[in-house]
Amino acid sequence: MLGCATPFQYTGKSYPVTTQVDIYFSPNDVKKPFEVMGTIEGTLSQSSDFNQTMEKVKNEARKQGADAVIIAGIELIPTPTDSTATEKGGELVNQSLVGSHTKINYGTPTKSYDQLKGQFIKYK
Repeated sequence: MLGCATPFQYTGKSYPVTTQVDIYFSPNDVKKPFEVMGTIEGTLSQSSDFNQTMEKVKNEARKQGADAVIIAGIELIPTPTDSTATEKGGELVNQSLVGSHTKINYGTPTKSYDQLKGQFIKYK
């Protein structure tokens, strides 16, 4: 995915590279016997395109030798804000010197990310 905040992290077994990778959203949808090879996680920006994200996941699955990916979920993860900013109702946007006083601007937190989780599987 182009808007990925951090690369995907895969933990598990690897097999020879594959060319075709199926995508599932539930283990019940997989109609062939399979073994779970490992898990994949990645943090995505809110501007991420779903189709591009799935292509990136499939590319990583191919490299690891997976036959398919079961997407376990995509969950919104808000980023923590400064406690002072939270008390003021927003995130510190910037500070500037106005005369002999410091002007502090607060705004609404703008950074949220989606956490993608899934499993790579190998057909038996």
